[in-house]
Amino acid sequence: MTWAPPPRVVFLAVNVNRYHLRVADVAAFSGKQQLTTIPAWHFLTGSYPSLRAVWQAYQIAVDAPGPDADVIHSSQMYFIDPQSRGLWPIPWRITPRRGRPTCPRTSSRPGVRASR
Repeated sequence: MTWAPPPRVVFLAVNVNRYHLRVADVAAFSGKQQLTTIPAWHFLTGSYPSLRAVWQAYQIAVDAPGPDADVIHSSQMYFIDPQSRGLWPIPWRITPRRGRPTCPRTSSRPGVRASR
């Protein structure tokens, strides 16, 4: 039996890689990481200034040193009601190390898996 999310539940991710902003980039990453197998999966991208505004609004720390480097970022999860009235964060423990988030560590470059 395949799991399905409850009705009206959406899984929404925001691109954290300013060097790979195209829809094709995030689609390739989603496919490579098998995220497209998640029912109701959506991955947003946009211009770098637009993404940076979203990162700031949702307290996402991003370290993107270059186009061929792993992008290190904090992981945030929120429950938002259909009318966007509520915003309930799911806490993650982030330990700063040299100005970078260290846990959890995820690569957002298409086809690349982060390693410690």
